[in-house]
Amino acid sequence: MFGLALWLGALLHSLPAVAATNLPAQYFVLLNTGIVRVEKRLEAEPAADLQALESAAG
Repeated sequence: MFGLALWLGALLHSLPAVAATNLPAQYFVLLNTGIVRVEKRLEAEPAADLQALESAAG
């Protein structure tokens, strides 16, 4: 029983470390996706200001 608890504790302790390792990669994927959306929006509406961009959904 103690071995199972020890194994489970080690597993649960390692999960945040794995997530932290993947976080930078995920951040840059999301950043690049957002940049593409902004570029498309600015191409469609070149005169849009920040207020117009923030007020519209999507």
